[in-house]
Amino acid sequence: TFGGSFSVQEGESLKATLGDASASPAEKLATLDAFINQKERDIQSKQRQVNQTFNFDAQGNLIQ
Repeated sequence: TFGGSFSVQEGESLKATLGDASASPAEKLATLDAFINQKERDIQSKQRQVNQTFNFDAQGNLIQ
């Protein structure tokens, strides 16, 4: 439903929340905003993990 941008689990979570007919548009927007914010935090966490495993210069080039 949501395409390749989301895992099956993420898609199911979004569908369950955003597909709630009783939720107001504001509630759906708040849920979507929270979902996006969490994904941004997940990305930042993964970036920190990668940077701890590998060394990169300021331009993002791998330092060997």
